[in-house]
Parts: sequence; structure tokens; C-alpha cells
Amino acid sequence: MSASEGVTNDAVWFKDVVVFNSKTGKLTDTSQVLVKDGLIDSLTPGDVTPANSDGATIIDCKGRTLIPGLIDAHWHSTLATISMGDFLGADPGFVQIAAGKAAS
Repeated sequence: MSASEGVTNDAVWFKDVVVFNSKTGKLTDTSQVLVKDGLIDSLTPGDVTPANSDGATIIDCKGRTLIPGLIDAHWHSTLATISMGDFLGADPGFVQIAAGKAAS
């Protein structure tokens, strides 16, 4: 599933957000971030409304931190091919072999 699948609006305005800059290792002051088509279009300081933000979905971050590019890649291969019911009653060795096969 792509990042934009199921999204009807291509613009998202992250309002009142602190942004982590991975190049400097520092946080910005409270900012406004406009994302279009999955990419950062603009980052404006303080409470300045981003240009071209009309119609954007607004997410009020209330000072929370945004880390661009960070994704949750955590998953359990043990449940990729085995149902939860089978997993709970299965031999642990079988579960590990099935997980290894699913991961390869």
C-alpha cells in the first residue's frame, strides 16, 4: 500500500509543529509544515500560514515533534503466514521455520 493510498487530499498542513532536522540533529522552533504529494512543500516559522495551503487537510500538532522520513518498519514475520489461532497453539519450532520462510 502506498503512502498516499486512500488519501483524497494531496496537501496536508502540520500546524504548530516542531521539526527534527536529521542533518543538524536539532529541533526547529514551532513551525508550520505543508506537505504536498508526500513531500515537504514548505516550512514556515511561527504561526505564519504556509503559502498555497488553501484546501489542505490541517493537523494541529500542538507542539509535538515531526520527524520527516521516519517510518514504522517494525513487524512480526511470525504472523505473516500463520493465523493468530494457529500461532497460539503451534510448536515454537514450527512457528520459527514458517517465519523464516515468510521472510525469504
